[in-house]
Amino acid sequence: DKTKKIFIVLGQYHDMREALRRKGWVENPIENFDNPHDYRVHAFHFLYTTKSKDAFKYQTAPFQQVNHFQGTKSLTTKVGLTHNMKNLVWHNDMDINEVFPQSFDLTDFSSEEFKDFVNEFKFGQLVACLKLALNMSPSLLQKNL
Repeated sequence: DKTKKIFIVLGQYHDMREALRRKGWVENPIENFDNPHDYRVHAFHFLYTTKSKDAFKYQTAPFQQVNHFQGTKSLTTKVGLTHNMKNLVWHNDMDINEVFPQSFDLTDFSSEEFKDFVNEFKFGQLVACLKLALNMSPSLLQKNL
């Protein structure tokens, strides 16, 4: 059936397999993903792997997707994800602000990123205060000044 989507999951991710099957996807049960001469390594619409080396081992066609971005190592922690997403602009032609919410790595209080967070927080609070003031009646606003 040409309408079926084919997936490969490398590793013991039974929940991922089951979720894809429930959506009507068909698994390519390849046992040796390291053999480039086995045509089955290329037969997929979606490849799920935790190893970036497997994600980009073979050239993919435009219709094929992998759960990694070129130039990233891992997507395992929130901080790692934040750093990887911000670094996408160096490997892909995209505006990170269009695909990922504003995020900050707050692990180093002396970093520029922490300072950016503080400034964004202050700006957000200022905007909230201005909105509150705009919604106040003139007499109530006069009392609070």
